[in-house]
Amino acid sequence: MAERNPTRGLPRMGQPHPEPCARMSIAVSQEVFDCLEKYCTDDERSKSWCVEKTLKMWLESKWY
Repeated sequence: MAERNPTRGLPRMGQPHPEPCARMSIAVSQEVFDCLEKYCTDDERSKSWCVEKTLKMWLESKWY
């Protein structure tokens, strides 16, 4: 199995995010949160990264 790179696709600690970011707070069911947390741990991604990628795909499917 290939070794995972925990920083792939992410800015290094102390470096600015590549583009300006807005913060938001969301509420999801515990089941969705647990699944997201497991996926993020397994794939070594942040929850923010996963939520942003998913929202982008969903919005594009709605022609936004």
